[in-house]
Order: sequence, then C-alpha cells, then structure tokens
Amino acid sequence: MAASTQYGANYAAARDAGPATLLRHAQWGGKVRNQRDVATLSSNSDIGSLIYVGKLRKGTLPLRVVIKGATSKAVTGTIGWAGSSAALGTFTTLATGLPQILFPTSPNTVLTEDKDIYITTTGANADADDVIVTDIEYATAD
Repeated sequence: MAASTQYGANYAAARDAGPATLLRHAQWGGKVRNQRDVATLSSNSDIGSLIYVGKLRKGTLPLRVVIKGATSKAVTGTIGWAGSSAALGTFTTLATGLPQILFPTSPNTVLTEDKDIYITTTGANADADDVIVTDIEYATAD
C-alpha cells in the first residue's frame, strides 16, 4: 500500500470556493453559538423516556454536544430529534459525572428545518432529581 494525500470536506470547499460553497455561511464567517440546558428530572423516568434539552433553528450547523450527568444509575442514551434520535450522538453512562463530547452522525450538514432536541434514555431508568447538563454547540450564518 502506498502513501496518499487526502482532503477534508471543508478544505476542499475552501480551496475551490465558488457560489455553491460560499452560500454555506454557517461554515465561513458565521458565529459559533452554545445552547446550555440543565435538566433536573422531576420524576422517575423509565428507559425510553425523552428529555427535551434544546431547539435548533433551520440553517444552523450542529458542531458537537457536551453532556454531563449526575445520575444515580448507569443511564446511557442518545441525543437527537424526531426521525433521528441519535443524530447528535450516543453517550455512555452518566453516573460517572464526567463530561462526554459527542459529534453529529452526519457532520457538515446544515439543518433544513427547526429541530426540537431531546435525549432518549437507555441502559437504566433515571431517577427523580437526577441532573443532566447539555451544551449544544452550533454555527449560524449571522
């Protein structure tokens, strides 16, 4: 096997900038924003429960999610939206209290419609007063 040269999607778009790529303002000269949510559960939640933690608007580019929990059990899960519940990633147990960095399953994809962001719990039931903190980082054109 021989060595090769590879190019990332953003490098190629920047190198060959034209009308089609320059319209992707969220990637070129836009702003990076953060949406934080601290969810303190008001009741026990079975596996498969939804915990809404944000909303992303049409035209935004999801970059990453940092999630941290203080859960009494080994709650695991996904974060995403209707139709793609793991679009922003899958996390391991939150019981450790350590932050986890998740990346979108389809990077460099600008949203074509508003999305309500939620966590779907798996692995273990979550208890009342468990706390889950999410930071959703995204880019916008303005």
